[in-house]
Amino acid sequence: MFTEPLAGWRHVTARKQRTANDWAEEIRCLPDECYPRHEKVSLVMDNLNIHAEASLYKQYRPKEAKRLEIHHTPVHGRLAEHC
Repeated sequence: MFTEPLAGWRHVTARKQRTANDWAEEIRCLPDECYPRHEKVSLVMDNLNIHAEASLYKQYRPKEAKRLEIHHTPVHGRLAEHC
């Protein structure tokens, strides 16, 4: 699922399997179809094992893969404890 909460937009796709190649194919729609005029697309995602930049570089040319600026959520779901 991709979402841009402030714009009120989301995209959901269900596949039979969940591989790194499947993920890379889904990610490709972001810069190519959803944000074609943007030089960079910031992507915040969880730490699922297939969500790796290496998956993008295996399937696409480096110039295409570099259009995504990837940020992972913290491993345990929070940034810091508040006092």
